[in-house]
Amino acid sequence: MSSVEVAAPAEPAPLPLSTARHQLLLFGAAYLILWTVCAALIPRAMHIDSIEQVVWSQSWQWGYYKHPPLPSALMRALNLAFGGPSQALTAFAAQGSSVVAMGYVWLLARQMLAPRLTVVAVLLTSLLSYHTINALTLNHNTVSLPFTAAAFYYFYRGVVSGKRRHWLCLGVAAALAMLTKYSAVLALASLLVFVITQRLWRDARVLRGLALSLAVFGILLIPHVHWLIVNHFPTFHYAEHQLAPSKNRFVELLR
Repeated sequence: MSSVEVAAPAEPAPLPLSTARHQLLLFGAAYLILWTVCAALIPRAMHIDSIEQVVWSQSWQWGYYKHPPLPSALMRALNLAFGGPSQALTAFAAQGSSVVAMGYVWLLARQMLAPRLTVVAVLLTSLLSYHTINALTLNHNTVSLPFTAAAFYYFYRGVVSGKRRHWLCLGVAAALAMLTKYSAVLALASLLVFVITQRLWRDARVLRGLALSLAVFGILLIPHVHWLIVNHFPTFHYAEHQLAPSKNRFVELLR
């Protein structure tokens, strides 16, 4: 019997980086427009967090009793620019944050992956709850996404390239993340853990970069820290109240 050779399936052609960029720009634009239009046309009550941002944005401060100020400041800027507040504008702000975050995911992915896989990385990220079931909710979690993603991107670029501008941008992104929600400190702490576990502290270039980032971070937080001191740390008191045993669901279940 004669053997029949079966040809192996052809490998897909490599996706050019420019094509991946264009595909993701189209995806981001469609994503942002469709969610905004849905918010404008489909009647639904706004989430309580979104209402909170609308209320706080009417009186901008360097902080509020519950959270840092950045999401409310961004909402106020959008209201002034586009005649808000409105449900569509709130959804636009939420999805704008998501699109920028996915943009930074792509920028980081392209440092490590082939162009085709960078697209896959962004599409997988778009399946997170922030981009789906909570897509129309503007809150501090949503707004923290782009700044946290940016911090990871600039940290990676700073470690690899050692360029001062990347460390500078890391300090800015980290400060903006903290001015959005204090829980960003957990994500930022993971960068420090990486520095320690990978022994990057032995690299003088990395230490100088981190010192620059920390200086920028501290300077940008000064107005908010001043507000905290003048107002007797209301956000900390709120967190303490929420973590009290009477508010702890786990403790309640044990009783």
